[in-house]
Amino acid sequence: MIDLNNLDRKLSELERRLDEALSKETRGSLTEFINKKRNKMIKEFVSYEMALALKELGFDEPCIGNYRKVQVSDAKTGDSSESVLLLDMMNFNENNKDTDASALTFSQAFRWFREKYDLFGCIDLHVSTPLHWYVRIDKISINDFVYHSEDDSKYYENYEDAEIACLLKLIELVKNK
Repeated sequence: MIDLNNLDRKLSELERRLDEALSKETRGSLTEFINKKRNKMIKEFVSYEMALALKELGFDEPCIGNYRKVQVSDAKTGDSSESVLLLDMMNFNENNKDTDASALTFSQAFRWFREKYDLFGCIDLHVSTPLHWYVRIDKISINDFVYHSEDDSKYYENYEDAEIACLLKLIELVKNK
């Protein structure tokens, strides 16, 4: 198990050393670079709420990260709030804490639905003006669709929104099975 207090101390020490070693200009550029890379990677993971829903459906595979809900106190104001942390590689679905969940990628989630539930989620481009995306979900064994967002006149402006909608629909279909 990760000792969050020890991790915080180590991170603070590294930040202090980095602060001493880098000029203000370099530090700003490095922080901006790290934040850009981090934000790009976060898009690869399903949301915390989706991870919890998948855990409830039985997802229990090793992942590159995990989510943990923790209480965070602001040292300056004393205010306390809940925060979700994305931590290192573990399978947090093995534990019984309701607030911990494996942080899986969209690719892992779609593969899991194919392998466990025989459902294939597809995001496709609808060629029209303006261009938009739609979602289709097929039952692989019968080679037929079980959901098509066009039937509900649901279209999405970008691929990412369609991907989220597809995964939410897969979760809904399995829950209502």
